[in-house]
Formats: sequence, C-alpha cells, structure tokens
Amino acid sequence: MAHLRSGIAACLRRLAQRLGGRGREMDELRRRLAELERRLRTEDSGCREAPIVIEQIRIDKVVVEKIEHHNNFGALGVKELSGKLNIGANYMIRKDDLPEEAKEGLQSLDALKDETAGQTEGEEERSGKNAPQSEPKVHIRARR
Repeated sequence: MAHLRSGIAACLRRLAQRLGGRGREMDELRRRLAELERRLRTEDSGCREAPIVIEQIRIDKVVVEKIEHHNNFGALGVKELSGKLNIGANYMIRKDDLPEEAKEGLQSLDALKDETAGQTEGEEERSGKNAPQSEPKVHIRARR
C-alpha cells in the first residue's frame, strides 16, 4: 500500500506542477489582456481625430458608363389639362396674372394716357389743325 501511496503522491505532485505552470500562464495572459485594454482606452481617448468636413468639392470630369431610359408615356393618362404653354419668346402678359401692385400701376398709367389724349385732342380743336402726330398710335392686343 505504501507503494500505491507514493505513486499517488508523485502523480499529485506532477499534477500540481502542471497546474502551477498553467496558473502562471493564466496570470501572464490576464496581465497581458489588462495591458492591451489599458492601451486601447488611452488610444481611444487621446488619439481621436476631429471629423473631416468637406466644404467645397470640385469635379473636373464625370464619366457615365451606362444610362438606361424607360419611357412609358403610353401608360400615362391625363385626367385634366389646364394652364398655358409658352414656346419661345412670348411677351404677352394678361392683366389677371399680374400682382396687385403692377395692376395699380397700370391703372394709373392708363389714367395718365387718357388725360394726355384729352389734352392733345383739345389742343388740336383749338388750333384748328388736324396735323398728323409725330408718333403713330399703336394698339397691340393679345389674342385670348
């Protein structure tokens, strides 16, 4: 039985040595992990860069390799069509489309024209002359 006890004791000593070596390895791994975590925390807090803000960007050349168009206008339906379409140089403006300030200005202009037209007619009657005016009268009316 003494032989068995000495064998078990030897096994226990070898197991204790192995576990002791593993314990030291575990302690070393824990120490290294703590060191790495500490470095990571200090690098995160001290080395954070400011975000990059791009205020202006200039693009010299844009290359488009492929454009696909799918025009399905045949599938569209028109329920109501209103408004006006101006093609080219169109200088016609309806009085209804003008702002209120412009309408008031036009009314005062029309009144001024009427006053000056009445004065010129009165002067012609007084002078007895029906001489042609230096500027022709032109009336342009828009189509509606």
